[in-house]
Amino acid sequence: MLDQINQISKTILNTGVTSIPKFLNETEVEKIKNFVGKPKKGSKEGNYPITISQLLAKIFKFEFKKLSNTFFLLKIAKKFHFKEIAAKALDSKDVDLQMIDCYYNERSPENIISWHNDIGCKNLDDKKYLKEFHEAVKSTFFDIKTETSPRGIKFFLYLTDVQKSNGSLAIIPYSNQIIKTLCTLIADNKIELKKFWSLKNLREFINDTKVRKLLEEKIGKEKIDTFLNETNFIISEKKDTEKYDLELNQGGLVIFDELCVHRGSAPQKTSRLVLRFIYRKKLN
Repeated sequence: MLDQINQISKTILNTGVTSIPKFLNETEVEKIKNFVGKPKKGSKEGNYPITISQLLAKIFKFEFKKLSNTFFLLKIAKKFHFKEIAAKALDSKDVDLQMIDCYYNERSPENIISWHNDIGCKNLDDKKYLKEFHEAVKSTFFDIKTETSPRGIKFFLYLTDVQKSNGSLAIIPYSNQIIKTLCTLIADNKIELKKFWSLKNLREFINDTKVRKLLEEKIGKEKIDTFLNETNFIISEKKDTEKYDLELNQGGLVIFDELCVHRGSAPQKTSRLVLRFIYRKKLN
């Protein structure tokens, strides 16, 4: 088991992503589906208590069924060493489980979320947003505790089948390395901050002569060229690709670094139900 944990973590640390088909069996999946329902993203129904105060609140409200369901999910995370995998993937001594949630997406012709990275700046005019961005960079890359949590590792457990152009998650391998380097250059005041949450803005940022030169000095010209070549689709007429989509049946698991460039495809054929575990560095 230790060798397996090390291999999974090493893959995530390097490429930013890995997937495990048939992670849970049909019986386990059906048990979870029976109690999670079809919550909207961010709804109270879709969130599960994980801190002592959250668990106590459920006890005081006599929400024992929610507690029982939470313990079942925590048991899965412990059994399959989610915490150890996340810690090694983040090269960190310790991590916290910061969230367990579940959400449902109805059939739709629209992508669940467009190509982006979870730390990238998308608003240069909002002072509150800029403050949160800089705090996220400090906590993520410099282990400085701020009011904004560091970015970490997400475990996506599918409770429905997903295919290309039907609810699948697409992740560009090695893009986590580019985002990490870009953020540290910003933090060191070597480059001026520009918008780079969306893939289109990220490419524009990277193609700045000064920025590209510094990135190439840090991680090599080949990685930058490869990333830009592989993401040309975003400026084409089609503006998307299925090359990086991860197709999985229900019970499949995707583990990825939040820094990676990713998107959720449109659930065009069937609805989508996903359970998420999010781990982030424990900062003193």
